[in-house]
Amino acid sequence: MVQIKSLINLFRHKVIADFTILAVGQYGGMVINIGFSLVLARLLAPADFGLIASAMFLLNMFNWVSEWGWESALMAHKQVDLDQAASTHFFVRFVLGAIPVLLVPFFATVFEKMLPSYAPGLLFFLALAYWIEKVGLTYKTVLERHSLLKSLALFEFISASLGIAAAVVAAFNGFGVFSLAIQRLVEKSIVLIGYIWASPWKFGFSFRWSIVKMFFVTFGVASWVGGLFNLAIYEYFMPFLIGSFAGMHQAGLFAKAFSLATFPLMLTAVCNRLLSPLYTQHQFCVPILRRCFVHVQTYKVFVLLPLQFFLAILAPTWIPMVFGGHWAEMVIVYQIMTFYGLVRAFFDDVPPLVSLGFKKPWELTKNQIVQSVLTVVVGPVAVLSFGACGGAFTMSFSMLVAAVLFWKVALYRIKCSPIKLFILARSAVMRPGGVKWKEYIQSTVND
Repeated sequence: MVQIKSLINLFRHKVIADFTILAVGQYGGMVINIGFSLVLARLLAPADFGLIASAMFLLNMFNWVSEWGWESALMAHKQVDLDQAASTHFFVRFVLGAIPVLLVPFFATVFEKMLPSYAPGLLFFLALAYWIEKVGLTYKTVLERHSLLKSLALFEFISASLGIAAAVVAAFNGFGVFSLAIQRLVEKSIVLIGYIWASPWKFGFSFRWSIVKMFFVTFGVASWVGGLFNLAIYEYFMPFLIGSFAGMHQAGLFAKAFSLATFPLMLTAVCNRLLSPLYTQHQFCVPILRRCFVHVQTYKVFVLLPLQFFLAILAPTWIPMVFGGHWAEMVIVYQIMTFYGLVRAFFDDVPPLVSLGFKKPWELTKNQIVQSVLTVVVGPVAVLSFGACGGAFTMSFSMLVAAVLFWKVALYRIKCSPIKLFILARSAVMRPGGVKWKEYIQSTVND
C-alpha cells in the first residue's frame, strides 16, 4: 500500500509538471508568435501569406514520397537498439528531405506563370527549411521516446520566438514575403541545434536495411497512402486551391484565419506528447488506454469549447482592431474556421491512440481518404463560389465527417459506447481527485 501511494504521488507530480512545462512552452510560444504576428500582419499584405502557404503546398507534395511512418515506427519499436533505429531513421530522413531542395528549378519552371519572378529564391529558402525540419525529426522522436518533454518544450519555445523575431526584423528592413521564409529557416535551424544538444543519441553509422523493412512493414504503406491523401486535407492545399481560383489575397485571408483558428491544436500536441509514451507502453491494455483517452477529452471540452465560442462571437471587434482594417474580410472566414479548429482538436487525439495503442495505422489512412475525397469534390465548387469562405466551409465540413467516423473507431477499440463515454466523462469531472490516479497506478502495477 505504501508503495502504491508513493507511485500515485510520483505519477501525479510527473504528469502535472510535464503538462505545465509543455503547456507553458506551447502557449508561451503562441503568445509571442501572435504578438509578433500582429506586427507582421501590418507590415505585409494578405497576398504575402497566401504566397507562402501556396509554396508550402508545393513542398509538402513531397511528403507522399518521404512519409512512410518513420516517426511512428521509431517510437513504437522500442525493442530495436536505439543506435541502429535512430541511425537508420536519420539517414532515411536526410536523403528524402533533400529532394525538394534539388528540385527547386523544376518547381520554378512548372509554376512560372502562377508564381512571381522572385519565386525560385523563395522556394529555395523554404525547401532548405523543409530539409532541416525533416532531419530534426529523428532527434525529436528520440526525445519523445525517452519522455524528455521539458527539453522539447524549451527548444521549441526558443526557436519559435527567435524565428518570428527574425521575420519582424526582416520585414522592417524591406524583405517583404522573404521575411516569412526567413522565419521558417531560423526556427527550424535553431530547434535542430537544440534537439541535437538534448538528445541522448547524437549520430551514428548503424544503418540497417532490415530496420527500414521493419518500419516499412509496420507503418510504411498505410502512412504513405494516408500521406498521399493527406495533401488535400490540411493547411497547405486549400490556400493553393484558393490562390489558383480566387487569387493570393483570398488565399492569404484563409491562411491567417487557419493559423488563428487552430490554436487548440497546441493543447492537443501537449496531450499527445504526454499520452503517446503511455499508449506505447500499455499497448492493447484497453482499461488503461480508455481511462487516459476519456479523461483528456473531458478536460479539453471544458477548456476549448467556451474559449473558441467567445473568440468567434467577438471576432468582428478584435480582428480589425488587432490586425488592421485591411484584414476585416477575414472575420467570417475565421468564424467558420473556429469550428474546424475545435473539431480537429478532438480528431487529432485519435491517431496516437489507434496507431500506437493498437498498432492500427490503416484506420487513419481510411479516414484521410474520406476527408480528401470530400475536400477535392466540394472544395473547387465552394472556392469558385465563395472564395476563402468556401474553403473554410469545405475544411470544416470534411473534418466534421472525419471526426465522427474516427471517433466511432476509437470508441470501438477502447470498448466504450457513447453512453459509457458520457458516464466516464461525468465521473472524471465529479471525481477529479486521487481515486482515478490510484486506479491507474494499480492497473499499471498489475499489468
